Amino acid sequence: MGLQTHYLASKSVTDWDEYDFSNYRSLSKRAGKITAIYGIYETDVKEEDVNQVTSQPKRFYETHKKAQEKLEILIAQGKFKKEELHVLPKLVGDA
Repeated sequence: MGLQTHYLASKSVTDWDEYDFSNYRSLSKRAGKITAIYGIYETDVKEEDVNQVTSQPKRFYETHKKAQEKLEILIAQGKFKKEELHVLPKLVGDA
């Protein structure tokens, strides 16, 4: 949309909060763009339920690879077991 001066243009997606994602969805809607971001969810959350989850992950990642790398770090640190978490996409924009 030619908004290079918009604050989101210089802010890493990993640092976005709910307000930032709301702004991005609003801008994406106006531009007619749908995109995916990736979050780490408990394994009982299914992909089709991601948009209905009431407590979204604190961080989202621009790529599946980045989210998977973070997931592997959490497991290596002993904070979670492999079977407790997985990476899922979340559509933002018109979805």
